[in-house]
Amino acid sequence: MQSLIRKETNSLIDAVEMALLERFPPKECDVNHSFFEYLYVRECVLEAGMRVTSKIHKHRHPYVIMEGTAEVWIDRVGWRLIEGPYYGVTEAGTRRVLKIIRTCYWLTFHGHPLGDSKDLNGIEAYVIEPHENEFMCTIPSQQIENQCLG
Repeated sequence: MQSLIRKETNSLIDAVEMALLERFPPKECDVNHSFFEYLYVRECVLEAGMRVTSKIHKHRHPYVIMEGTAEVWIDRVGWRLIEGPYYGVTEAGTRRVLKIIRTCYWLTFHGHPLGDSKDLNGIEAYVIEPHENEFMCTIPSQQIENQCLG
């Protein structure tokens, strides 16, 4: 399967991810999952000071920042300061780098074909493109990528 994200973008974010791991200890964020018929909602709390690399999104979907402030790097866009309340759209093939300035309450909304399923692994397989950080051959990237923005 060909990746939706540009190879050079993935390589750059992989390198950023490695640099962040050398400087900051990995930290899990609080995540709440809500399941509806053909819709999955992920709510996460990103604490001030966190640095986050997102997963690769397979499909276009909306997101809302209820409150908080983040600097967000998006390929071909650059750095943007986003403050909640904010409504945005994630394009297919997007992978981001975030610096959380003020604690963010971030929700993502994902349509899926699995009906009223609550099978998070199955839904994530539909929503997120698999990826291994090229610089971490022995560590699956999902162990170190922040799980909040899937």
